[in-house]
Amino acid sequence: LCGGLFAADATDRFAIGGAGGWGDLRAPKEDRMSTQGDLFGSGWIRIGVSRRNEFILSYDSIQLKVKNDSEANRKRIRPLTAGLWTSLLPEYRVTPVVTVGVGVATLNGMDPQGNASQPALAAQGGVGVECFPTSAFSVGALARIHYAASPPGEDRSEATAITWGLMANLMWGGEEIPPRPVVV
Repeated sequence: LCGGLFAADATDRFAIGGAGGWGDLRAPKEDRMSTQGDLFGSGWIRIGVSRRNEFILSYDSIQLKVKNDSEANRKRIRPLTAGLWTSLLPEYRVTPVVTVGVGVATLNGMDPQGNASQPALAAQGGVGVECFPTSAFSVGALARIHYAASPPGEDRSEATAITWGLMANLMWGGEEIPPRPVVV
C-alpha cells in the first residue's frame, strides 16, 4: 500500500484526522478491574511546528460497560487534550509515531438512577504507525492510554482507559520529502 509513496515534512502542515476502534477501562473506585470494551471515537487537529513534531488538539469519547453489571451501568470518559505528535522517522513513507497530551475531561456515569458527571484532569499517551499513501493523506494504527481524575474529595473518581484502533488524516501544507533511492 505504501510502497512508492511519499511522507512529508510536518513544518507548516495542518491536518484534520481521527480514529475509531476498541476501548477498555479500569475504574478503581467501582472496585472493578476491567469492563466489557466498547467502540470509541476520536477527532483531532494537528499543526506542524517542526520536521518531526506537531501540536495536537484532540477530543475522545470512550464509552465502556462495567463487567457483570446491568446494561444501564456505563462509564464514559470524554477527554479534551493538547499535546505533541512526533513522527520518529519522517523521511520514510511509513513512520512510527508517539503522542502525549494533557487537558481536561468529563467522567460520566450512567446508571438506572440517572447520569452523574464530574470534571477531571486528563492525560494521554500512545504509540502507533502512520503510512502516507500521498503527502496529503495518511492512514495507520494507534494505541493510547488515557487517565482522568476528578479533584480530591469524597466523590473523587478516576479512570484509566486503553484504546486501540485505526486512524486517518487529511493534510494541507508542508513540504514533500522525495523518496529515498532504492538500492538494488
